[in-house]
Amino acid sequence: MNRKHRLRPVFALLLALLGLSLAAAVRAHPLGNFTISRYSAVTLGAESAEVLYILDMAEIPTYQERQTMDSDGDGTIGAAEEAAYLAATVPALAANLRLEVDGAAVLLTPQRHTLAFPPGQGDLPTLRLELWLSAPLPAGDNALSVVYEDGNYPDRLGWREVVVSAAAGTLLESSVPAADLSDQLRAYPADLLQAPPAVSRAEARFAHRPSGSRGAREQGSRGARKTPPAPRPPPASARTSSPTCCRARWTRRRRWPRRCWWPSGWARPTP
Repeated sequence: MNRKHRLRPVFALLLALLGLSLAAAVRAHPLGNFTISRYSAVTLGAESAEVLYILDMAEIPTYQERQTMDSDGDGTIGAAEEAAYLAATVPALAANLRLEVDGAAVLLTPQRHTLAFPPGQGDLPTLRLELWLSAPLPAGDNALSVVYEDGNYPDRLGWREVVVSAAAGTLLESSVPAADLSDQLRAYPADLLQAPPAVSRAEARFAHRPSGSRGAREQGSRGARKTPPAPRPPPASARTSSPTCCRARWTRRRRWPRRCWWPSGWARPTP
């Protein structure tokens, strides 16, 4: 099939969307019919890092994806066609998700996935693909530096969100929040639709120990400037009994005794 014939269904779909009235668009995608949104929730645990990756395609890219799925061209997506599509798409998405721990790349392995087609504008389908991945974390008490990056669809408009949290241990630092804004791409905040977040990378420091443990406190405070302790007064045996005694000793020696001590708040007397 040549390029002209392949684009003809897309043009027909565009005309159909343009012909829909505003009243019929009760479930229109809030970011627009051409967008592809991505969401990553990174959870750091005692032994592994778990990633929930969500792909949300609006009506136009969904139509194009379904054309790719429909290998026999009958207009429906059968179970075998869906399985073949996921067998190729899931590894491709996972290959563009990068996780580094202490500067070394760690492989994110897909564990399971779900695919759905929620209705959008004019009851046209949208696409929602949820993918769960996992990667091992090194054991030990030292804090880990973790970097995560999503490299899928870098040039497509849409919502891009990354959150990082700790299921066990302590999240010492993070460049992104632990709570999301969009309820996993289910509810987009209206005040952010004109300028949606475009976050594809997160950096964090993580300790295996809980926040109340001594090791976690030491890891969290490492690098911070230490305040020197306040000087302590000399022991009673090393200080004179009263300012009068110090004054008398100055009278004899014509200089202040080196071990003369003055209680807090007392002014040093003049000879």
